[in-house]
Amino acid sequence: MEKITLTIEGTAEEIIASISKLGQFQYRQQEEAISWLDSEIEDFIVNRIQPEAKQILKEMADRPDGYDRDELVRNLGLTGRGLAGRLSSIGHNIRKFYPVKRHPVELDEDSGSYTLLPEFARWLSSHEIPD
Repeated sequence: MEKITLTIEGTAEEIIASISKLGQFQYRQQEEAISWLDSEIEDFIVNRIQPEAKQILKEMADRPDGYDRDELVRNLGLTGRGLAGRLSSIGHNIRKFYPVKRHPVELDEDSGSYTLLPEFARWLSSHEIPD
């Protein structure tokens, strides 16, 4: 895990302004890094994640615009915790191998459904995925 130590000196107002700028920079970086290349998706799915995580992505590719969390858990034969653990392993591997990329799965807390990034859905539906 990386560790960064910053020293910011100045008045309270200057320090707050500097910290605010750091937060804005991080947000812009994430927004710019949304798209995945097909070769990156292939490497990530084929070489970087476990079969259980691949299974979740394959299942979600059928309904990338919204897959009800409870239904996904039932269809995969998992518990809510099991699903969360496998999804967190996907996030861990993204941070490790593709740290500037966006997580392919997002949860809409209001609707309780997961969405899959379009580029992942497209790639998954056009490729045979080895376990």
